[in-house]
Formats: sequence, structure tokens, C-alpha cells
Amino acid sequence: MNTAPSWPADLVNPPEPLGGRVLVVDDELPNRAYLKKILVARGCEVLEAQDGIRALELARTYRPDLALVDVMMPGMSGYEVCQAIKTDAILKEIPVIMVTARTDIEDIERGFLVGAFDYIRKPFNPRELVVRVRNALLLKRSTEEVRLWKQKMSHELEVAGSLQQKLLATRPLLTELFEVRSIFQPSMNIGGDVFDVIPLEDGGLAVYVGDVSGHGVGPAMISSMLKVMLADLIAERTAQGPAAICTALNVRFRQQVDNPEVYATLFLALYRPTTGHWQCLNCGHPPPLFFPRRDQPAQLLDERGDLPIGLLDENGPGYAKASEMAITATPGTVLFFYTDGLTEARQTTGEELGATRLAQTVEGLLHEMLAPNLPERVLASVRAAGYSLETDDCTALVVEQVPTDEVKLTRAILPEHRYVAELAVDCERILLAQGWSDEAVTAARLLVTEHAANIVDHGQLPPQATMACQLRVRDRMARFLFRDTGRDWHFENQ
Repeated sequence: MNTAPSWPADLVNPPEPLGGRVLVVDDELPNRAYLKKILVARGCEVLEAQDGIRALELARTYRPDLALVDVMMPGMSGYEVCQAIKTDAILKEIPVIMVTARTDIEDIERGFLVGAFDYIRKPFNPRELVVRVRNALLLKRSTEEVRLWKQKMSHELEVAGSLQQKLLATRPLLTELFEVRSIFQPSMNIGGDVFDVIPLEDGGLAVYVGDVSGHGVGPAMISSMLKVMLADLIAERTAQGPAAICTALNVRFRQQVDNPEVYATLFLALYRPTTGHWQCLNCGHPPPLFFPRRDQPAQLLDERGDLPIGLLDENGPGYAKASEMAITATPGTVLFFYTDGLTEARQTTGEELGATRLAQTVEGLLHEMLAPNLPERVLASVRAAGYSLETDDCTALVVEQVPTDEVKLTRAILPEHRYVAELAVDCERILLAQGWSDEAVTAARLLVTEHAANIVDHGQLPPQATMACQLRVRDRMARFLFRDTGRDWHFENQ
């Protein structure tokens, strides 16, 4: 009876190639040659170094996927080579396998302490060597895949964050009745806060601030969806009031978001010029801080309200008109809207900022007329006091009704230098009448002239457009506010 010859297992079933670039570090040429033969046979590219100095040169030049390092070498030991690799910002991701003839546990432990991935004892079994090399290469590839994935996701989040920042524009809004400024700081590149300020046809204003549950991409997309929904509903149902707007929003929200665990808090306020009141509805959101004037302390608002958007029964009667509240607004009134990422900010001791400390911070800054970007200043002050604002999205928005007793001039002019000169002269006269010194008045006139001239020369205003200027004076401080429809400016510097 004929029988088939018996072939070695490696020839019948060739081992899976390892691939990868391996740096072999050993002062003995026969040892390097032996390791190279085993690794090349399995598809590896092998670099050889006879000492530690050469090993680090090759590592920095070729960035190997793995280093096999002999422990006992003259000059730089294997431990020192491993430590040099692991403390190098460029090389630290390279796994290192220590090759040692020592068997003491202390020697093996030392290798792990300097960052070695694994070790193998001499004399070693070729199969054991291959298995350990395969494990190290698989880890390196997995780590590299994760790094590339993180890099890709980070880039995509940066792009998404940039788009969201443009959608949630924080440029100031200046009208005849109001000055509005805001700041948005997501905990990641993107966030779940949503807010907007919408001028109404009757000269009023719609303001809302909200917060979608959770963090990351999902809440950010939902916040963008809410902004679009609210823009439509406010345009359609302003006359019906906040309860009607939020009822319709709740229905649309649940039609689009079928996860019952996702919801959004919201505070919506509509200003009615005919009544001088803000008509508000609180859907589970912190109420704004209310200051009758800049120089008066905050008053606590009624926290009554209803459930967040998405938690109310969409088939029920909706939000009740009785849940609305009215806030009386007079010239000089300030409303400071915010999300709970601000009040829940904590110090290292675990102490929360809270609404009371936030009110004190805002109250202190309101007295500084020369610091108009109040939301930005509030966040800076909170950080300076040791509170971390990185764990949650933070939004702050201030609405000030223009204090008429401080307004000394309001004018719209054509973008021509002769009208700029007339405007500067009129501002000069007003400040002189207020008892300002010649030096201060001259500086103010130069400021008006330079800024308005820049708008004329570089603002690229559309044909027939005008630019508006308002001068406010309080005590010994003056503010000039310019508004135009030209190209974007760095508003935070205005």
C-alpha cells in the first residue's frame, strides 16, 4: 500500500505572514542574523543595530513597528534604549520586546517599568518568538487604527463645530430698543445648547435659550434642528404667545426624535412693545437673572413652568397659557439668560457656582460700562474664581433695554467722509456740554472719526445703505455703538 510522504507542518500549512518593520538591537552579529532569518521568513522588514545609539538613529529615521532589544549590551543597555524610546514623543508608540538571558523576576520587572511591552528569554523557541512578535504588531496596528480614527473624528468634529458656531452666531444685536450680546462655549467641539435672538415685525424681540440632554454629535444635531423649528414657529405664532409656540414645538420634536430619553429644556421670552412686557414660558430651564437696571441687584423670577420639550404628551392639551409669566421691562432693564453648564461649574473642592454667585458676578460686572461684552466677561470671571467650565456646554446671553436717559445721540448717516466729520463734531459738542475735558473730547472725536472712516473705506456697504451711531453717556463714561450692513467685522473689538 502506497503512503504519502510526511511533510513538516510549516510546509503543508505555511504560517500567516507577520509583515511590519522590526528593529533588532543586539551587539552580537550571530544573534541579529538568527532573529533576522526568522522574521524575514515571515514577511518582516528587518533593521539591524549593534548598539543603543545606532538603534535610536534607525528608530527616528524609519519609525519601526516593533523593536526587539537585547538587555545586555556594552555602552547603552537595553533598558536605557527602551526608556529612551518610551520617553520620546515621536517614538513612544513603538512597542518594545526585551530579549534577555536573565531569569530573575527583578530584571523582568525592570523591563516593564521602563515601558517594555513584553519580554522573551534566551535561548528562545522560534515559535514563541513569532507569537510574541505577532501580538506586539497586532497591538501596534490596532493602536495606529485607533489613532487615525481619533484624528479623523477630531477633524470632523472641528468642521462640525465651526459650522455650529456660525449657526449659533454670537454677534451682537443692536436695535432702537435693545442691545444683545452672547457667548457659546461647547464642552466638546460641538454642543447641545441652542439660543437665538429674533427681531419681530412690531419692533419687539423673541429670545430663547435651551439645552438638549446629553453631549456630543447627537445633541448638537438636535439643537440645530430646534433652532430651525423655532425660527419657523416664532414667525408663524408670535401673536399666539409662548405657550402655543412651545406646544407646536413639542409635537414637531417628538415627530422627529423618537427616543423618549432625549429632551430639551427651554426658556422662551417675547417682548411686546405695546405693553412693555416680556411674555415668557419656562420649559424646565433655569430662569434668567432680572436686573431692573444696571446699578440694581438681581431680582428672583418665578420659577414656575412646565416640562421640558419632548417630555410633554404630544397628544395632550399642550402647554397651558396659565404657565406663562410676564416680566415688566423699562429702559435700563437687563435680562441675563444662561444654561446650567454655567451654574453647575465646580471648583476642585466640588463646590458649585450656583445661581446666587452667578448673580453676584453679573451684578459686579454690570457696573463696568466700559466692558460691554458682559457674557464673555462673566465666563472669564468664573474661570478666574477657579470654576471649571469644560465639563458641560455653557451659553450666556444678555439683553439690555437701552437706557434712554443715557442716550445722547442717535443718528444714521450715509457712508461718506463729510458726514463722518459732521458726526464727530456733534459728538464733540455733546461731550463738551457734559463737562468733559478738551483732551478727553479730542480723543473721543478721533475714535469716532477713525472707526466711521474705516466703515466708509472698508465696510463694503451696499448701495444707498446707511450706518448708524449711538452715543451713550453715564457718569464719566461714554460708549459709541456703530451698526452697519457691510461685511463682517471682529465685533468683539467694537
